[in-house]
Amino acid sequence: MRSPLLAGALCAISTLSACASPCTRVKEAYADLADAAKPGTPGDHLRLSIPFELANLVVNREVRRLPRAPVPLPAIAGVSLGTASVGVDRVQLVPGKPDEVAFVADVSLRSGKQTLLPIRLDARVRPRLDPDSGTVIVALDEAGLVSMDAALGPGGARALVDTLWAQLPTAARMMTSKDELTRLAEPAATEMLRRATDIVERELLDELGAVARIELDLPAIAVDELHVRSTTDDLVVGVHTPLPARGSVAPTLPRATPKHQVELAMHGAVAAALVNDAMKTGQVPDRFGLDGVADPKGALTAQVGWDEAAPKPLLVHAFLLDPTAAGRPAKDCALVTLDATPRVIADRGRLILSTDDASVRNVEGSAAVKAGLFFGGVSRRSFEHVEHIAIDTEFELGAQPLRAELQNAQLTSDHLVFGLTLASPPAQRPRSK
Repeated sequence: MRSPLLAGALCAISTLSACASPCTRVKEAYADLADAAKPGTPGDHLRLSIPFELANLVVNREVRRLPRAPVPLPAIAGVSLGTASVGVDRVQLVPGKPDEVAFVADVSLRSGKQTLLPIRLDARVRPRLDPDSGTVIVALDEAGLVSMDAALGPGGARALVDTLWAQLPTAARMMTSKDELTRLAEPAATEMLRRATDIVERELLDELGAVARIELDLPAIAVDELHVRSTTDDLVVGVHTPLPARGSVAPTLPRATPKHQVELAMHGAVAAALVNDAMKTGQVPDRFGLDGVADPKGALTAQVGWDEAAPKPLLVHAFLLDPTAAGRPAKDCALVTLDATPRVIADRGRLILSTDDASVRNVEGSAAVKAGLFFGGVSRRSFEHVEHIAIDTEFELGAQPLRAELQNAQLTSDHLVFGLTLASPPAQRPRSK
């Protein structure tokens, strides 16, 4: 039998926490888990991938309605082409340099309905990023324009030469050839290209920037860094938070959702950090009764965690910090950690969490907390919060606000991945008088 003196000597040479009272150890564990000053893992905490194909489809519905601007034309080989107009026919977002977005615009110089010159504009745009408001704006406008290069489009000056040739009198055609006319038209085509490009930049860029744009507004989460890059198929928005998340989206994580959907990916540890932050601000309940039911006066304080090295990575930490409030002896402080392998699916636009292996992983102090806490509230509320981060993100393509709808969800390689479709919000009914 160990004597009190020997026990005291052993405590003196052991760590302080090993010999501390259960309440001291539990409160230290709570303070450690709640320490938001720890730096989070670098990299993307959230990654949004917006398909170019989807953005281009929506944007070009509005591009076709843009006005055209008049442009003066020179006489070529004695032939006047009359009045003409320049306008944008199509815009495509395409992969660009890091931290930039590229646009390709098809512009036409027309006389009536006849195209005289096809023009191809290659533009580089710098996204406007505001981490404080969680806003990303990518627009082909003057504010974001880095450079714009113009060249003749497919077919070059052939349509112009054909138009000139058709308008030459028969006698004039007998005195020249199409090759000679092409030589005469080339400098005029270069001048017309320059004039048309100037007009696009001077007169049409404001209207173009209003529709050739993507605007993204993140929900009310903490953001300290935003960046934009592109893959072959997607415009990718990376989000870093100031939260102490011990994980980030792997750069090698491939797209897991259909190519026409917007994809939101986050590491499980980031989801846990977002939930814990929401608990601090009251968006998610953090107090529960011993039966696991959310209760603002409940004796239990909860936090969630993620252990990617464990077979069952989802953790729920339930703290009994004030045992007397639960009618138990003051020494019955407790930390019960529950773990589970989560399964997530989307069902009719809602995220469904399930698991068949939830269990108590560890108990510190008194075993006073029921395992029912896992299903009774904290995990379901946690995943509901993560779901809302996905569907409450606001999208605007062109000038059209779009509502995100959850179509699928999955857990892959410690990442939660959501597939979203975008739809026009339902029309509001006029109020009855």
